[in-house]
Amino acid sequence: HGLTHATNEKFAKLLNASPEEIAVTRNTTEGMNIVARSLSLQAGDEVLITNHEHIGGAAPWVALQKDKGVVVKLVELDLDGNDNFQRIKDSITAKTKVVSFSHVTYSTGLLLPAKAIADLCREKGIYSVIDGAQAIGMIPIDVQVINPDFYVGSGHKWLFGPKGTGVLYM
Repeated sequence: HGLTHATNEKFAKLLNASPEEIAVTRNTTEGMNIVARSLSLQAGDEVLITNHEHIGGAAPWVALQKDKGVVVKLVELDLDGNDNFQRIKDSITAKTKVVSFSHVTYSTGLLLPAKAIADLCREKGIYSVIDGAQAIGMIPIDVQVINPDFYVGSGHKWLFGPKGTGVLYM
């Protein structure tokens, strides 16, 4: 209990969250699976992901497509970084329930406008799920400012922690 609480406090401080909003996971993928399997999505509900998601961030949603009939829609990112907010916004429909995206893409290092996307989702009653595996430890993360529903990340990448450490903010 003591070590777990201390770890939650450290992750909370790093992300500007409270320890009660933090769960320590084995990795980013486990956090993404917890989120995907915890939301009560139904057949026909849409989940938007980008075409630059790590397999660990995409697979939980694809599995829900297979298991429950959730519709996964791919948003093609603008690699210049200028048009990504608009591309995501334009892909949202009345059936969109989740927008899941990487804060920083693993494939190109592209920084997505996390706060703007999370704000748009909140305004429309859509869950925002941010894969922060490549962001935590690389750029400052303040979940009070970004205000996502969920932010998942890794302790073993840019934080240089041991393998088998991850974080889920909710």
